[in-house]
Amino acid sequence: MHDHLQKVVTTITHLIQPEKIYLLGLSSPGCAAQNIFVHPHSLDNSLSEATHFDLLIITRKNDKRPFYELHEFIEKRCKAAVSISIFIEQIHVFDEWLTVGNAFARRVFDKGIILFDAGTPWSAPAAVNFAAEVAEVQKDFKFSNENITEFIAGAELYKIRKQFGLAAFMLHQAAETAYTIFVKAITGYRLTTHNLSRMIRFASPFSTEIAALFPRNNESETRLFQQFQNSYIEARYREDFMMTEDQIIILNERVRKLQLIVRQTIARLHYEFEEPSKEIVQPPACKKDIERKG
Repeated sequence: MHDHLQKVVTTITHLIQPEKIYLLGLSSPGCAAQNIFVHPHSLDNSLSEATHFDLLIITRKNDKRPFYELHEFIEKRCKAAVSISIFIEQIHVFDEWLTVGNAFARRVFDKGIILFDAGTPWSAPAAVNFAAEVAEVQKDFKFSNENITEFIAGAELYKIRKQFGLAAFMLHQAAETAYTIFVKAITGYRLTTHNLSRMIRFASPFSTEIAALFPRNNESETRLFQQFQNSYIEARYREDFMMTEDQIIILNERVRKLQLIVRQTIARLHYEFEEPSKEIVQPPACKKDIERKG
């Protein structure tokens, strides 16, 4: 196992005594992100070069801590070792998902790489109802997309009224909704966080366009994003929270672009649940592999 990944797994097991830890995806500079949710639905052997890992942590049934607390706790303790994004679910909930043919649970069961296992067995998994999964995502997207549009309209109204903090809050709600339905459409997992930075980490492996919307590559961009992130709380509860009209215009443009990316991605998304006859499409090659072949 990758040395840094081993440190993360050891740290997590000591911190929260989970039931299981799965590897779901990985990425490294110059290479296409790999994960179990898009073709070829598997991870290759380049763990040694990976710099970011997507993990699923299965917690004990009696662990009642909110997931957002576990996210913060684990990420703070592990960030010195390697970059990670973590999905979290309790063992009895995940086991029930398996028995009813939940797409996310079945993909993890079939394709996830087990990194730690306390030994509790899973129930026999049921087959996924593909038609029902597609119908549910389509229904969820219609509802979410309508909400995104209304949040943006609300931001426009607040901008006209010079209430720039509340305009930012409405755009935050729009972005949060967009990231949530985007990740759910691809993975089957519904995010339960208001942290935009964390949401972007979940969404970025599936879209380079989404990854580039909030670059945070200079002081101005970093400050803008941090204010946008803070607007979820501070725009409602702090009288001194300030944003400018120019900032709202920029955020509005980016959130509208996010909505478009999500809409286009879901419109062309093929639910690639493997069938024996389906051709496996390989991901783009890693730059390092191309150089070696050259």
